[in-house]
Amino acid sequence: MQTMKSIKFKLIFLYLALVFIVMLVSGTFMLVSIRVQELDKLETELRETANHIYYELLSNPDKNEEDFPDELANIVRASGNSLEAAILNKDGYNLNPESGPSVYKSTAVTGAMLGKPAFDSNKWSAGIGGGDNEAMAYAMPYPYNPNINLSVQYIIYLRISMEAVQSRLQEVTLVLALAVIIALILTFIIGLLFAATLTGPIVMLTTQAKDLAQGGETKTITVKSKDEIGQLTETFNEMAQELSYTMESITTEKNKMEILLYNMTDGVLAYGKGGELIEANYMAQEQLLVNNIRELSFLELSKEIELNIEEFDIEKLKEMKDMTVTVGDKFISLIFSPYYNIYDQIDGVVIVLHDITKHKKLDEMRKEFVANVSHEIRTPLTTIKSYAETLLSGGVDDAEMAGKFLGIIEKEADRMTLLVQDLLELSRFDNSQYSLDLKRCNLNEIVENAVLQVSVLAQMKNQKINYAEQEVANPVMADSKRINQVLVNILGNAVKYSPENTQINVTTEKTDRFYRVYIKDNGFGIPKDDLVRIFERFYRVDKARSREMGGTGLGLSIAKEIMEAHGFRISATSEPGKGTTMILRFDRLKD
Repeated sequence: MQTMKSIKFKLIFLYLALVFIVMLVSGTFMLVSIRVQELDKLETELRETANHIYYELLSNPDKNEEDFPDELANIVRASGNSLEAAILNKDGYNLNPESGPSVYKSTAVTGAMLGKPAFDSNKWSAGIGGGDNEAMAYAMPYPYNPNINLSVQYIIYLRISMEAVQSRLQEVTLVLALAVIIALILTFIIGLLFAATLTGPIVMLTTQAKDLAQGGETKTITVKSKDEIGQLTETFNEMAQELSYTMESITTEKNKMEILLYNMTDGVLAYGKGGELIEANYMAQEQLLVNNIRELSFLELSKEIELNIEEFDIEKLKEMKDMTVTVGDKFISLIFSPYYNIYDQIDGVVIVLHDITKHKKLDEMRKEFVANVSHEIRTPLTTIKSYAETLLSGGVDDAEMAGKFLGIIEKEADRMTLLVQDLLELSRFDNSQYSLDLKRCNLNEIVENAVLQVSVLAQMKNQKINYAEQEVANPVMADSKRINQVLVNILGNAVKYSPENTQINVTTEKTDRFYRVYIKDNGFGIPKDDLVRIFERFYRVDKARSREMGGTGLGLSIAKEIMEAHGFRISATSEPGKGTTMILRFDRLKD
């Protein structure tokens, strides 16, 4: 019983100290009350001044608009306050723009335009009243009758600085602050008297609880009394020991999950039952291209990715669902998996995002490749079959026609053979079954040989290949036959797609790290949208024209594979109607 009285005694004195401090809070209400009183005074002063202007100036038949500025200035001086006054017309325009703004757009003016006096608060302009002090504005219509709606002719606009109000409030605040400081000192003294017997054990419990929350070592707190705090200390020691074992296990699992989550190549989003975001990793933001993904609820995210919220409602999501969305030029697969609480109720949903753009593009490329191969093979086969049927139906008896048809059949067969060879070439690169005979060789000699090989084709079209032979060697580590194959292919395309009587320019450039070979033709040029795809297999800018000129549509693809197998690069620039420039970059060897 004595122990209980001791606890009560401590609590009584503690509450007395708290009540004493709380009394100081009432000072806040004093500030509010003083502010209200001062504002009432300012409103009264503005009303009286406005009424004075109303009756002395506007209602005076001896006064006209030319007298308004001087009379208004006299009234303002007589008031003795930091007062700004203006007479506006019914539309809010200042009748004397030299004394202030040409138009007033405050809410007080708007109210006066409607025939009712109105107050407003704003910032006092710097230079009048000093600084950016708060100001009170009042607008009164003329004529005005509270019982009758009259047509507004003028508006009396007054504005007065609230600096005096703010100064008084600051003085009262300083007094209250001093009182609070004194109260805090008294409270501190009272706290010291009881800290050893009351707050000591509580501080120890709090400190130990924080250590446990931060994963610190569990320490046993000494029990110094048998009262309620002593019993709490004993219970806390037991709980801390059990909690320590549990926290160790949870922390280990949490660390595993965090490392797993933030190092996943897939995006992960976890939402609660109410649609609030619980967890999101970096990849989810990258894949969905949403910068503020951590600020979006499930509903807001659904709008961002155009998700059918009814179909994927969290509370109705009984089983796993998946869908694919398009984000920019990417395809993202979303897998929705609900999770449950201990009562077997849906507690939220986990969304796993997987970027399937590569798979989509590979699938599209596969379909396009199969379609292109089928088309390229079907065309010569159709030709061969039709001419063979003609010969079998009696055309073989006509020697001239038979020879012509057999020549066409042979040409189409050669075309198919070339296509198969190119496909096998690409297949070897795809399966890494190619071999390169890498040797130190002179790039200039390879370019000269390629130009010489293609010159015959150029002469047939009265074209000229311009190339200045280099005396200084440009050494590279490469398979000269493969590089020659690339150059001959590109030069052949330049000749093929350039009109007759044109020139093809071949130049070389040396930098600290690379050699570059530029092959510029004067052909039709390539549109910007097509330029990025010219190295794709079977891709042709103008399919009809390309087939008429021959070729399989695989030459540039093979050229790119050869260059990349060496570690070199090939690119192109072009402008429709102005030709195309192919750029081959080779790693430079030391001279």
